[in-house]
Amino acid sequence: MTVAFGLSTGVYPYGFPDGRWFGRLCARIEEWGFEDVVCYVDRPSWPHPILDPLVLLGIAAATTDRARLFGMVIASQWVPLLLAKQVASIDYVAGGRLTLGLALGGDYPKEMQACGVAPADRVA
Repeated sequence: MTVAFGLSTGVYPYGFPDGRWFGRLCARIEEWGFEDVVCYVDRPSWPHPILDPLVLLGIAAATTDRARLFGMVIASQWVPLLLAKQVASIDYVAGGRLTLGLALGGDYPKEMQACGVAPADRVA
């Protein structure tokens, strides 16, 4: 039997754990027999600190050997070429284990505007 394990990149209203904590956790998840590491929450601006999902996926790629890696980003808030390069780099480090989901966003118009995207144009 396989069990998927989801891990939010999280909202840490009281501060982030030690910088190495996430890498150790990913390694332990794999040791415990979980087959998936899921990172999500792509919010460039938020009332609470949030770690970047691509950075955490890179850490997960470097600290695991077998686990599938899954992430989600709001595509309209990224420069397409840079997003493609970052995702391809993480997938290379992961040995082809990365799956990326893309969302349209739009639920926080001020956040989209801060990223240079007009909410009405997010799918253009």
